[in-house]
Amino acid sequence: SWFAVIGSGPNDYWGNGIKQQAHVYVIDLASGDLKRDFTTNAGIGKSSPFFTSSGAIDMKSNYNVDAVYLTETFRETDLVNNTEKKKGALHRIIVPWESSDFDPTDNPEDYGVIDGQYNDNPDSWTFGKIYASEQPIVSPPGLSYDSERNAWVFFGTGILNEHEDKEDLSTQYLIGLKDPYFN
Repeated sequence: SWFAVIGSGPNDYWGNGIKQQAHVYVIDLASGDLKRDFTTNAGIGKSSPFFTSSGAIDMKSNYNVDAVYLTETFRETDLVNNTEKKKGALHRIIVPWESSDFDPTDNPEDYGVIDGQYNDNPDSWTFGKIYASEQPIVSPPGLSYDSERNAWVFFGTGILNEHEDKEDLSTQYLIGLKDPYFN
């Protein structure tokens, strides 16, 4: 099966979206049907969340996606001081490899190789936040793996959507992290 994984964007050019939830849609490319809608909770003090473009990684080069990564940006209000700050997060979707005798913690090098198959039912896929940032993240993640098959995710913080972003002199970062699921 072939799927497109896309995140919901902002409601306008400036990245606003009043108390909306951010969505990650999994769409069947053959039928065009929506197969799964992952959401993040807007929560108290959180507003205007949106996702950027997704990135997928094939850890064994076997033409199957093992994980999909998306970055999220949102506004968080400090209700005590009545101030607002843009923040970010990195999220991951795991496409499970199913085999009766496979445990990825025992033999991670066998992931996607021994007898079994990927579960192409998006209802079995898991979605979750793996990194929280005090700065917004609007760049799509860059993905790679090293000679030891450690999965690496690269992204940068910062945003330039509106005039106030030009005046933000806070330190921004280029982040590279190893995904503990595959390491």
